[in-house]
Amino acid sequence: MKLIISFVLFGLLVFSACGENSKRELKPVDTQVYREISMSFMKELKSTLVAELKSGGPVKAVSVCADTAQKLTAAFGIQNDLEIKRVSSKSRNSLNKPDDFEIKILNKFEELNSSGKIIEATEHVESFETDGVTKIRYMKPIVIQGACLSCHGSDSEVGAEVAQLIKSRYPEDKARNYKIGDLRGAISITQIIDQAH
Repeated sequence: MKLIISFVLFGLLVFSACGENSKRELKPVDTQVYREISMSFMKELKSTLVAELKSGGPVKAVSVCADTAQKLTAAFGIQNDLEIKRVSSKSRNSLNKPDDFEIKILNKFEELNSSGKIIEATEHVESFETDGVTKIRYMKPIVIQGACLSCHGSDSEVGAEVAQLIKSRYPEDKARNYKIGDLRGAISITQIIDQAH
């Protein structure tokens, strides 16, 4: 019994001393929580965009992406006590530029997608401990669907009025010339789950 207790304590000490960005396995329930949040967020955003496309066309949808989507993102973050955002290596809005961790995972998703291995269950989750703070980083890919092309497709798919509006709102836009099935980016969630006092 003493040997078992000593081994457990040793394991805890090793984990505590692992330094910056040490990783540990997450319980499946942790992953499920973030999966449900990201899917719920995307479902609400998609239904809002589709409704605007039907009622006001692509011009209205650009405004939704610019304004409503950011408000919806902020509300989801507050509601769930975490940071959530959409990130892309070809960003339109500067608020959606990825950090180093997100770039690494986006590259991984891109490799999976180019070999046809992105599926509905694809995701990435890690926990990090830095200076006594444990954070979860979760990402789920966003793949281009038909409705996306009226704002993110080729010149022939994006109308002149929409293209002009995008150019005026996002002069550094890189989010064009996508095709159905391309990787658009990812939902990225960060949450502090444990903090030393």
